Amino acid sequence: MRYVAPFLNLTAAPVARALTTLAKRGLVAQRISDTDSRVKTITLTQIGLEALREDPILIVAERIGALPRTERDGFIKSIRSIALGMTLHP
Repeated sequence: MRYVAPFLNLTAAPVARALTTLAKRGLVAQRISDTDSRVKTITLTQIGLEALREDPILIVAERIGALPRTERDGFIKSIRSIALGMTLHP
């Protein structure tokens, strides 16, 4: 959690709940360290890897990446403007 939670801008509790749910669904595996029971290593299972490959967000990201540079830059600028506007005016 020490690395994942800050990266997602969350506290440890919701990350722990999400990982527990993902583990119950068979998408990730959690392995507790042999030397420190507080440390867990999270890995994708085969089912999780297959689900990730089918993630529509990855398909969209690939399509955005395939745009000509000027179109891609304009698209990203527009999305940032929308996101910042939502942040400033919820």
